Amino acid sequence: GFITMHCAAFSIQIACAINFATSMNRMSAIGMSTPIVVSGLFCTYAAWMAEAPLTAPRLLPLRRLPWLLGIPLSIPFGLFQGIVIVLALEDYYLRRSSLQSQGLQQLQSAAYTKNTLHCKAVNGLFEGFVSLTIVLYCYWTLGYPEEEPITYSTWESEPLFLLASGAVLLVSSGLGLLELDYCVSRTMSRQMRRSMCKSVLHITLRACEVATRVC
Repeated sequence: GFITMHCAAFSIQIACAINFATSMNRMSAIGMSTPIVVSGLFCTYAAWMAEAPLTAPRLLPLRRLPWLLGIPLSIPFGLFQGIVIVLALEDYYLRRSSLQSQGLQQLQSAAYTKNTLHCKAVNGLFEGFVSLTIVLYCYWTLGYPEEEPITYSTWESEPLFLLASGAVLLVSSGLGLLELDYCVSRTMSRQMRRSMCKSVLHITLRACEVATRVC
């Protein structure tokens, strides 16, 4: 679920940046591109330092590879945020292996508090908030005022595209806050491991919080 949402949100960010760049909305294009670049640098550093013994033991961390191999790999792992997917899978496999080895009851006990905060939470929050703000601003100012619009519209379905993009980015931001809560709160992580319903309710709460702050 997280990987699908991350890929969808990242694809939408790129699509919005291209759309703004080709429709004479250069400032919006720069605004959409900035969090992508900053997150790319952050992910590059994470890929350079992070270990993934279960998913990519021969590739990560990139600092252990020769420069001629490590630098090119920093593009898919860093700029295109492949490290986020790797860390999400790594976290999933670690939790599953702990579940199998320790048993469900022990895993859900108060003694099990092994939570980690990595770049997928920070990345989702930073990109989600900034990108969602820009997309909604462009949606509200699309073709307004008529004499000299703040945001130019170049195709008929652009309002629907921006609205759908905002919805995906809103869920992505809520998912980032959910991951943050899971990592920093032992009680919350225990509750979310026990009940999928509580996870859904919590991400709904966080998404509504983001909507009230941004909108």
